[in-house]
Amino acid sequence: MNNILKKSVLNVAVATVLTVGFASSALASGTIGPINSMTQAPVSLATVVAGTAGSNETVVQGTISNNADSGWNIAVASANNGSLLRAGTLGGAGSEISYTKYHLNSTAGAGSMGSVATTPYTVNVPTAAGTTNFNTGVATTATVAKNYELGVSWNADTALLAGIYSDTITLTVTTNP
Repeated sequence: MNNILKKSVLNVAVATVLTVGFASSALASGTIGPINSMTQAPVSLATVVAGTAGSNETVVQGTISNNADSGWNIAVASANNGSLLRAGTLGGAGSEISYTKYHLNSTAGAGSMGSVATTPYTVNVPTAAGTTNFNTGVATTATVAKNYELGVSWNADTALLAGIYSDTITLTVTTNP
């Protein structure tokens, strides 16, 4: 009996070692770096006609990429405080076309807009300094090479003098804090 008990204990011990086995695990990890970029190309305005309002006239086009979970912001700044000025002048009556609105427009083509809390594709009234911001709020997916256009609008003015009117518009994309 004692011999049978020893064999049974030995069989249980061998079976336990064979069925328990060994396991190991490893942590897989990696880092995705921040992406925050914008391309932009100026677009020449069509002929501006005195006495005719401009409506969402495209002045800049390009692409936006950003992968921050806080989303992104585009700051718009105008060298002429939100106006097209006639060459050789400081603006004023007859020589200045003031913007009444900035339009950030989504355009067709390659790229994808991230899933964001707020659509940045809106119409904003410029500040007295000719600036504005377009903001997405938080994002749950990245914006990847999304095409956009910036347009401007202005009121009709029959007192405009002949000449070349211009402005330098700067767009800056930043990650929301």
